[in-house]
Amino acid sequence: MCSGDAVQHGDEACWITDTDKLIDTSAALFGLNAAILLPNRGPVSRAPNQQIKRMSLFVNNFLANAPFATEKGASNAPELVRRDLGLDGPLDVPTLMLSLGYRALLGELFRNELVDKSGEGLMARFGLEE
Repeated sequence: MCSGDAVQHGDEACWITDTDKLIDTSAALFGLNAAILLPNRGPVSRAPNQQIKRMSLFVNNFLANAPFATEKGASNAPELVRRDLGLDGPLDVPTLMLSLGYRALLGELFRNELVDKSGEGLMARFGLEE
């Protein structure tokens, strides 16, 4: 099965910009019981349902927990990724690229009024109103 950007292998970012479609697509893909997953990014997976479930859990957990992660001050996507992965040191290009995959999820939290937003683009800051 070609999953495109819906499900990645080894990449926990959300590359689909419409989170409602992502959630619906994940549920539909899970029911197909495919033997092989061919994602746009990452290696081929011989355990597609495991990858689909992992992506679904990641999206749901992120949407549930990100507002609390921004509680101690506004954060942009790269800061949240670094905090989530426990990275120290200067911001590097791989982290910036991975951060692009968090924009849709942060945008979803803002649209649902779970976090506030200031600025635009990758460096837009998200946080809870104090």
